[in-house]
Amino acid sequence: MAIDIDLSGLKRLKFRNKLTNVVQADARNIPLKESILDAAFTMEVIDYITESDTVLTECGRILKNGCLLVFSFGNTASLKSKFRNLQGKSYMYSHGEIIKGLHKAGFKLVRKEGFNWLLFNRTSENFLVPISAKMERLFRLRKMPSISPWVMVHAVMQK
Repeated sequence: MAIDIDLSGLKRLKFRNKLTNVVQADARNIPLKESILDAAFTMEVIDYITESDTVLTECGRILKNGCLLVFSFGNTASLKSKFRNLQGKSYMYSHGEIIKGLHKAGFKLVRKEGFNWLLFNRTSENFLVPISAKMERLFRLRKMPSISPWVMVHAVMQK
């Protein structure tokens, strides 16, 4: 099942995979029953919604007890965020705000990792991408999510 507020993205997905159920909805008000899903994945969703606590609470509402939530977000506490601010771009939440909201929504944190320390856009064709990725591994930057530009979180619902 795929849920998105953007109907055109859902139509493209349905065209590519007819078996996928698509639902146009806002992540702050998901039209599903409580405790119905075994897992939820939200990639780059929280970054576009000013009410992160509401999104996390909704994810907790639709997940069964003990089931997982995996999501990513851009971290305002990162150095990369400071450079983005100079360009008029910004991330919306800090690592601390999201982790606090996660616990408030009833989730237990299982794992978190930082990523995307690249100095350029992550979709870049720059020849330095592989070198930067190796440096990220070498310096174990993934182990520093509190200051990482992007954070990937794995949490479990505790009802």
